Amino acid sequence: MDINTTMGAAETLKVQNEVDTFNKSILVNGRQPSHELGKDDFLKLLMAQMTNQDPTNPLDNTEFISQMAQFSSLEQMTNMSQNLERLSHC
Repeated sequence: MDINTTMGAAETLKVQNEVDTFNKSILVNGRQPSHELGKDDFLKLLMAQMTNQDPTNPLDNTEFISQMAQFSSLEQMTNMSQNLERLSHC
């Protein structure tokens, strides 16, 4: 059974409108949109992936462990960067 994973024009427009609306809400709340993902963004993506996964074909355990390891590495690198930044200002 093949599943079509490409989005049509209407779906693409809907997603683009949602992204634009979200970016405008960020500006209203005093945040600036960024092309970089932080750990909060990573967690949101992971939760969305887990929520919307196909129940007949769930996420493979090794994929899940790999993603959690990546998140852990990201968090540790972020903490190290913040600590080095604080040390450089001393």
